[in-house]
Amino acid sequence: PKNLLHRGPNNGPAVCVRLIDEEIGLGLVAARPLHRGDWIFHEAPAMDVPYVPNRAYIGTDFITNGQLAEYENATQSWHGMELLRIAYPWFASEMGLPTHIWHRAGPALNHGLGHRLVQGKQGPREVDREEYEQWISRFTPKAPMADADAQRAAHQQICRQFFHSYAFTDVKETAKQGNSKNPNAIRRAYFYLLASLINHRCTPFKKTVHERIHNIGRDATGAVPRGPNCEFRIGKEGLAHFIQPSHIAVRALRDILKGEELTINYGKAIDLGFKCRCIECQASWRRRTKERVRTKLEETFTKNKNADPPPPPA
Repeated sequence: PKNLLHRGPNNGPAVCVRLIDEEIGLGLVAARPLHRGDWIFHEAPAMDVPYVPNRAYIGTDFITNGQLAEYENATQSWHGMELLRIAYPWFASEMGLPTHIWHRAGPALNHGLGHRLVQGKQGPREVDREEYEQWISRFTPKAPMADADAQRAAHQQICRQFFHSYAFTDVKETAKQGNSKNPNAIRRAYFYLLASLINHRCTPFKKTVHERIHNIGRDATGAVPRGPNCEFRIGKEGLAHFIQPSHIAVRALRDILKGEELTINYGKAIDLGFKCRCIECQASWRRRTKERVRTKLEETFTKNKNADPPPPPA
């Protein structure tokens, strides 16, 4: 029934761009208070590339040539060259492009990155000139190679790494094709100007009874529950018929305060080539480190205990 269909995001300001820190880079924060179940924004893809999740197969010519060709076409058709240099300066520097100065970056961070939005708007930036210039000062363009073939191979590898980390795959479409469990199946991956800026946060661990009773499991500030606060859909999903094919829509999993960073769960961070710094992963690292240290000490103690005693002095 039409009265049960989900409505799309409203056209008010939905998200703002903020520099999370110099290591993570840019991220998105809520431009207004959001409620659980709200659709935040609906965005069209900026690039559509072939993709294979299997790392042993991902370097084939068809995949790498297709990804590099899409990057080259996109940068010529939608001012992508300028926007990529602003939002992803590490990628631009690896491709041999200089980063943009503030008078070009400021307007893009204010509204330019949202020009692929179908529903929802990009709010005013939360990045100032000083912190942006300090951030991009870390990146130096790579010098071009003398060998054109080597240069192209290097660009293919950089594009592969970029799309592997920032592109979204349509799981439903892959399942329809019957190759969802085939790691060598060629899929489509989509890069979005705003949605790809949403940073990762792991799904929280299952709480114990004590944690649930005492409401334990918040950040150091005591204000934000553990785990991601958003989820995404690509294409029509259930009652969300407003989502167009290959488009992405982001929805709030819980109430989100104005100015709070939007996060989603990418999956296994180690498979995407980065180290997650969220509270859940940090706690897990500390626990695993303690276990490794304890195991090493036990092995050393057992080895020393079973070793032959030293000979008596002459």
